[in-house]
Amino acid sequence: MEFAKKCRSEGVQVILAPLYGAADKDVYGSTDKIDKEGIPIIMNITHEALLEKVRLAYSLYPVNKEDKSAEAERREERMRFILDDVSDEWVLAGKKLNRKGAGGAEAESSTAMEIEA
Repeated sequence: MEFAKKCRSEGVQVILAPLYGAADKDVYGSTDKIDKEGIPIIMNITHEALLEKVRLAYSLYPVNKEDKSAEAERREERMRFILDDVSDEWVLAGKKLNRKGAGGAEAESSTAMEIEA
């Protein structure tokens, strides 16, 4: 968690991946903590496919350090691109961990592996 907090303070998003199985599966306590911190957890994709998708996402939507609102939009675009089905790269259904968050609200995880360009 300290690593993720340090990354967040430096403006670098972290993505946890891959996790295999159903999107609403039971997970270890540490994975649950990561999910509750808002760190995206991408599921059912190989490391290799995810790495290439992250590289492409950063090529298409480069980091914009000067404009925070523009960077927030680009971060969303990168995640959308990463989660889109490009060529049947998903090995199972479910792309992001989807668990009930605090207070019973549906928690959508982001994914943790943003690389500073």
